[in-house]
Amino acid sequence: MSRSYLNGEDWTKQFISKILQITHAQWIFRNISLHDKTQGYLRNKKADEILQIINEFADVPPEEIPDDSRFLLEINFTDLAKSHLETQTYWILAMEAAIKAKSLESARGARAKRIRRRLNTKIPGRTKLGITAVEQQIRRDGMHRPPATDCETPTDSRPQPTLERFIKRRPHPASTMGIMKSNKRLRKPD
Repeated sequence: MSRSYLNGEDWTKQFISKILQITHAQWIFRNISLHDKTQGYLRNKKADEILQIINEFADVPPEEIPDDSRFLLEINFTDLAKSHLETQTYWILAMEAAIKAKSLESARGARAKRIRRRLNTKIPGRTKLGITAVEQQIRRDGMHRPPATDCETPTDSRPQPTLERFIKRRPHPASTMGIMKSNKRLRKPD
């Protein structure tokens, strides 16, 4: 009934598109203000939490940190507070690890330290299996040497095997493949 050039259907389409544009713009604004890497709400909240943790760790006495990690307390805390967020996070993780290491070290007694040190020493596989002891015994007995020629008897006509015969290393698979001939020349064309 109005003198407008729009009919009801066109007006409804434009109205819905304007509402969608407004809600989309609000959604973009919300995402930028929440998730922005430099000035977003979440980043600023995390930065405040990290600064509080840095201030707490600044008051940690050096006795609560192992000797090899005391350099973490020798930094300038005002420079650390102004530095990048990743640097601050890395320093906090290093401090937490150092404090945890000191508490674990102090919780262990002398006997537990000896047991752990003994378990952590690596024994070579040949020694563990007794191979080196057998080789040393063979060398002491002299069985790996060929017999002397001056006291050769008819029963000892063949020489005794050397130690190198028993200690053979397997060749590397690449050298084995290099020795083998290629089958490309022998292949029939497709």
